[in-house]
Amino acid sequence: MDIARPKYGVYAFFINHESLILNFLNSIKDADEIILCNAGSIDNTSRMIETFISENPKVNIKVYPVYISPWRYDDIRNIGLSLVSRSIDLCICMNIEENLVPEWKTILDSYYEPGKAIYEYYVEEEKEDSVNTTTERKIHRNRGCFWKYPVYERLITEEENTLLIPHVIKKKTCWDYEHNVIGLLEQYIKEEPQSWVPLFHLARVLLDRGNHKEAHQTINRAIQLDGCDKSELYELKAKIYLSQGLSEEALHYLSRAIIYKNKFHLYIEQAKILSGVNRHLEAYVCLKKAKELLMSQIDHPSLPVSDITKLESFMEAEKELALEEMNS
Repeated sequence: MDIARPKYGVYAFFINHESLILNFLNSIKDADEIILCNAGSIDNTSRMIETFISENPKVNIKVYPVYISPWRYDDIRNIGLSLVSRSIDLCICMNIEENLVPEWKTILDSYYEPGKAIYEYYVEEEKEDSVNTTTERKIHRNRGCFWKYPVYERLITEEENTLLIPHVIKKKTCWDYEHNVIGLLEQYIKEEPQSWVPLFHLARVLLDRGNHKEAHQTINRAIQLDGCDKSELYELKAKIYLSQGLSEEALHYLSRAIIYKNKFHLYIEQAKILSGVNRHLEAYVCLKKAKELLMSQIDHPSLPVSDITKLESFMEAEKELALEEMNS
């Protein structure tokens, strides 16, 4: 089995990550090759990596100093990728804030297909006393792939050939870009003036910083562009209104998002808002729609088992509250 299984290469960059580096290294040490780019670290991270290498001589770690000016995230990713040995079959792009789950290699061994270019998988992100599950596409084959765009970089491949792995592969703490994200997004917009994507990301950053007016204006600019994903944009517009405490407006834009894409997670978001304003019967109806959509895709699961369990628990709770609401 060892001869037949793929070889895995991890590549990442570090800048002053001394508080995170040991957990990161311990989670990836079973990789066949680890490429680490020192992008200007001035704390103890480098010394901690050296100590780890001396204490774990069987772990294949290579460290390279890298200087990039002006800074771009696609450049640092591409340099790391270019240093991965050609003998590696699958590349895993990482941030130091992320850890691979202990069973990561067994999972990837089970799903590996030489013809697949990109692997989509689940990531658990710890954020403010909660754990959010999202999907990510940073595992890819070691040929015909490169990163593009100065920030919120995207993996470009010769062919769109993606395999969904219905498992959590990474866990991470809340991570943000270390550099001037707004300046990099402005550069992205200059490079792709007809793309709604950098405007979408800019609106999200503005929302995180509490600049609601500018976030709305940015979303409205994106909506005017040809080929934009109106479902994504209206969903974000709903989040902006919700952060302002405007539940009705948020529900309105979630409904508009559903018109363009009938996705189960949009009904779940509606249910959360409705539950928060004690409209439990409506919340329960939304959850039923969400579950119906999920079950219709059962052969291609869109959520890990743990999230399906959470959905069912949420439904049961709203059902009880809906019955009380009707009786009162």
